Amino acid sequence: MKKNILTHFFTQIITFGIVTLFVGYILLLTAPLKHILPLYFLFLGVLGGIIQFSDKISSSRNWQPIISILLVATLGAIAAWFFQLIELRIHTWRTGSIFNAGLFADEFTKAYTYLFPTLIIGELMRRLPNKIIVASGVGSFTSLLFWFYTGIDQSEITSAQVLKSDKDHPNVIVILADDLGFHDLSMNGNQLIQTPHIDRIAAMGVNFTRAYVTAPVCATSRAGMLTGRYQNRYGFEALPDPFPWVYRMRLEDFENGGNQREEYPWYNTTRISRRGLPSNEITLGEILKNQGYATALIGKWHLGMHPNYRPARHGFDYHYGFYNGASLYADIGDTTMEEAHLNQYLDDMQWQQLNYDIRENGIKQDVKGHPYQTSLFGNKAAEFIETNKENRFFLYAAFNAPHAPIQAPKKYYDELSHIENHSQRVYYAMIKSLDDAVGTITKKLQELGLEENTIIYFTSDNGGASYTKLMDNTPFKGGKITHFEGGQVVPFCMQWKGQIPPQQVFEKPISLMDIFTTSAVAAQAELPKKKIDGVDLLPFVKDTLQNNSPHEILFSRSIYAKFIRKGDYKLVLNPKSNHQHLYDIRNDFREQNDLWNQLPEKVQELQNDLAKWEEELAPPLWETFSHIAVDVDGEVYYFPN
Repeated sequence: MKKNILTHFFTQIITFGIVTLFVGYILLLTAPLKHILPLYFLFLGVLGGIIQFSDKISSSRNWQPIISILLVATLGAIAAWFFQLIELRIHTWRTGSIFNAGLFADEFTKAYTYLFPTLIIGELMRRLPNKIIVASGVGSFTSLLFWFYTGIDQSEITSAQVLKSDKDHPNVIVILADDLGFHDLSMNGNQLIQTPHIDRIAAMGVNFTRAYVTAPVCATSRAGMLTGRYQNRYGFEALPDPFPWVYRMRLEDFENGGNQREEYPWYNTTRISRRGLPSNEITLGEILKNQGYATALIGKWHLGMHPNYRPARHGFDYHYGFYNGASLYADIGDTTMEEAHLNQYLDDMQWQQLNYDIRENGIKQDVKGHPYQTSLFGNKAAEFIETNKENRFFLYAAFNAPHAPIQAPKKYYDELSHIENHSQRVYYAMIKSLDDAVGTITKKLQELGLEENTIIYFTSDNGGASYTKLMDNTPFKGGKITHFEGGQVVPFCMQWKGQIPPQQVFEKPISLMDIFTTSAVAAQAELPKKKIDGVDLLPFVKDTLQNNSPHEILFSRSIYAKFIRKGDYKLVLNPKSNHQHLYDIRNDFREQNDLWNQLPEKVQELQNDLAKWEEELAPPLWETFSHIAVDVDGEVYYFPN
C-alpha cells in the first residue's frame, strides 16, 4: 500500500511538473522574472502531488477532511518556502554573487507565512479538474506579470502641444547625482579628483554652499524636489520599493552592526500598486509640459514602480532609464570595468539583487554592447537636447552615480593611480565619469548656442554615503540617512548665462524644493493651488534680495528621525536612538558643541515649531521594513528604511 501511494505521489509530481515547466519555459521568452516562473509552475505541480498523496493517506486511514486539508497546507507551505530558497540561489548564481542567500536556519521560521495562501490554492486545486488548474494558474500569473512587472507602461499619457523656444520661456535642465557628497567635487575643496564640467556650472553662475534636501535618502528627497513640497504633506515618507530586500539576507548578517527588521504578516503590507508619488501631486514635469515644454526623464525614477506612478503619469513625455532605486552600471564581470565589493549588507544585497536593466518608455531594452550606464545617460540626454533644439524643453537627468554598487570604467580608474585604496579609487572613478557625462550635456548646449536660454541646476539627492567608508563628508558630521549636515547638505550650483551673474557663492540656506518654484516662475507658469514650500531663487542671485535668506526655517522628517533649522539653530531628534541635539549651526557647522542642556528655551521653541509643522502633514502611506544602524562619531543612530 505504502509503495503504491509513494508511486502515485511521484507520478503526480512528474506529470504536473512536465506540463507546468513546459508552459513556464514558453513564458520565459518574454517574462522579465525569468527564474521565478518555472519554480512557480513546478510548485503547482508539487502541490498537486501533495494533494493526491494526502487524499490517498486520508482514504486509507479514514482521516477527517480537516486533517487532510491541514496536511496539504503544511506540506505545501514547506514546499513554497523551499522553492523561495531555490529562487534565491538562482538569483545568486545569475548575478555571479558570492553573498549569503539560500538555506538559512532563520528562514525556515517564515514558512508559516505560506500556510494560508497554500491552503486556499490547495483547496481550489482539489475541487477543480487539473486542466482548469493549470490554465487558471498560468492565466492569473501571466496577468500579474503583464500588469505589474513586464515594464509595458500602461500609463495614460496625455498629449500636450510642444511650443517653439523663446526668451520668455527658458529651457530647464535639472542634473541630479545620487549619494554625491558635498565635498566630493573639486569646486567644494576635494583634492583627490578634478570635476571641471560640474565646476563650470558654478563658475558660470552660483554655488550654493548650504543647500538642504527634504530627506537624507533618495526617493523621499526626489519627491520633495519634483513637487516643490515637503513630501510628508502627501505621505511619501519612506522608500517605495515594493519588496523588503532585508528579508533576503541572513538574519545574523543583517543584525550585525545593530540593524533591526520589522516583521509584518504577509496580508498586512502595502501593495506595490499603492507605493508611489500620488497622482494628485503636481510635478515640475507637469507644470512645464502644460507650458508647451517637451519633457524627458533620463535615468533613475524611484517614485513608484507600478504603472500608476511611472514618469508618464507625472508629466514626462519620454523616459529612458529604470524605475527602482539602483541598478548595475554594466554587466557583472565586464572586463572593461573595475568593481569594488564592500562586504556590507547593503552592498551585498545590491550585488545580489540588481541587474543592468534599462527601459525606454516602459519597454525593456537590450543593453548588450551599450556603454557604461552613466555615459549612456549622458549621451541620451544630449540626444534629447538635439532633438528639441528648436523647442522649449525640460530635461531631468537623474543619474544614479555614485550610488552603489561600485563599478567604473577602467579608463577612469587608471587616471586615479594616486588613490591607493582600490574601492575608493573605483568610487572616485565613478564621479569622474559622472563629470564627463555632465560635460556631454553642457557641451551640447554650447554647440547649439542654447546656454543663454537654459537654466541648469546640478545637485545631489542626499549627502554622501559615508557608511561605505569610501568617502567622508568632513568637515560635516554624518552622511546619508542621518540628519546631520553631512546627510542634509548637498552640492548645488546653478547657471543661466546672461541672467545670473557668474562666480557667485551663496551661503544662506536654500532647499532642493526651490528648483520647482524657480523653474515654474521663470517659465511663467501658474503655481498649483496648494501649499508650495519652495521659493523662487532668482531674486536672491540677481542682486535684488541677495542679502536676504530664502528660508528662515527648514524641516525634515523620516518617520521618527527629525530635523529643524531655524535661523542659526538646528535641532536633531531621533527618539529610537535616544538622541537629541541642538547646535548653533552658523558658528558650529561641524556639529561638535551640543547646546541641548545649555539652551532649554531654544530647544522648546524649535520643538514647538516642529510640532506645529507636523500638524500639517499626512500620515505615511506605507510602512518601512527595517531600521538601519549608522555609526556617527562612535554613536549609533537608527534610520527607517
